Amino acid sequence: MNQSERLDKRIESTLFYVSLFSYAYFYQASDQSTAARFDLIRSVLERRTLWIDGFCGYNTADIIHLGDHYYSVKAPGTSLTGLLPWSLVSWFLSVPLAARYEPLMWALATYLTILISISLPVALLVVVMYRFGKALGATPGRSAAIALITACATILFPYATEMTGEPVAAVCLMTSFYLVFTAAKQPDSLRAGCAGFLAGWAVLGDFPSLLVAAAIGLYSLRKLPKWRHLFSFALGGGIVAGILMLYNWGAFGGPFFMSYQGYK
Repeated sequence: MNQSERLDKRIESTLFYVSLFSYAYFYQASDQSTAARFDLIRSVLERRTLWIDGFCGYNTADIIHLGDHYYSVKAPGTSLTGLLPWSLVSWFLSVPLAARYEPLMWALATYLTILISISLPVALLVVVMYRFGKALGATPGRSAAIALITACATILFPYATEMTGEPVAAVCLMTSFYLVFTAAKQPDSLRAGCAGFLAGWAVLGDFPSLLVAAAIGLYSLRKLPKWRHLFSFALGGGIVAGILMLYNWGAFGGPFFMSYQGYK
């Protein structure tokens, strides 16, 4: 590793830890949007259901009533992102805290799940922004400045501390775009597949992101060098589309019924 590479590694590490610790300082508890995501997480893990009866009602209005059940109206991607972190954190905390300090256990479980599911990926996005600046030809100093502005001087900062869909979409879309943008220098089917999967996961976390994901898909037609790379991109996106259709089918009875249609 030469001196330039060592400098890049030090800058990336600093950007990552400064961002992560900045986000970790804040605990926003649970507003209605966040509560709808946690309700779905707990329903899936504790009851093996996609409806959130019993969890919702007193903590969120972001719900729809279909048939005999209540469902989260939010896109399911953020809840799916938080399934593993919540299950690990709640299991780890339940042993020392559940019996005597249950309120503290739930507060810590919520905080740590947000930290792992949202703050950590956003901190990694800051590193992606640094690399994106370098890929555009900027100096390390200017690239670091771009990354820090993204981390601390945009609306991404408060969203990095909430269990909502927007930060998930931001991380996935920007990383997908970066992978496609750099594909000319580093063509790889796995890289293209990851780009497609991330573009799809952005939509799974925040439905309006479909417009940006579609634009990245069109951009990949021009940027990805070979048909097998395009196929990998499409396959990655198709896997996430399949997950969304399975969720819609299991929750609402049809693969193309979106949760917001329940407002009718």
